[in-house]
Amino acid sequence: MELLKLPTGTPKLNSKIQLTRNKKVPSYNLQDTKKSQIPIHKKQTTHKMQIKQLLKANIKDIIELEKNNAPDKPYYARYDDKALNFIFDNPKTCHAIGLYDDDKLIGWGAYRTNWYRHSKEKGVEISSIVINKNYRRKGLGTVILNKIISKLKENKIKNIFLTVSPLNVGALILYSKNGFIIFDYKKDVYGLGSDRVYLRLSFI
Repeated sequence: MELLKLPTGTPKLNSKIQLTRNKKVPSYNLQDTKKSQIPIHKKQTTHKMQIKQLLKANIKDIIELEKNNAPDKPYYARYDDKALNFIFDNPKTCHAIGLYDDDKLIGWGAYRTNWYRHSKEKGVEISSIVINKNYRRKGLGTVILNKIISKLKENKIKNIFLTVSPLNVGALILYSKNGFIIFDYKKDVYGLGSDRVYLRLSFI
């Protein structure tokens, strides 16, 4: 468990990485001129965002997050109970991290370390990054992505792969801004009309 560090170029939280909700000013206490509106609460509360390793006990929360926030097909293929159980039943090759606002799961990312399906090169596949709709446009998708990249670089991983629907422009922008390049395109990967763009991030 650790306190969240926002990436360069996004609004910064205070030194303890806390989000403050104020009764009179309904916004996060960000050090930026543009404040993101949030609901007003009767009592002033302080919120800490943290990244935690997800476990099998978190499956219900992940499904709920994906149900309410992940895009529909063909943009994205939501995880179901079977797919999530596969992740947590294979901890040597599959990993998942969650982004929390206090005790609320507001984002998650998953990756696996035995990626061969679409490339002869050995590498890691990032299989999911989803952020709660109410927390978007704050750089939190980049936070999860950079956390995964950092962990993989520590483990001497040289290639990171992922697939995105060509219709999912937001995801394509996110990954391209973080150094991923397109290296392939395949049609009807997940059924008629579910095409996929293949991206790669390589380290020398």
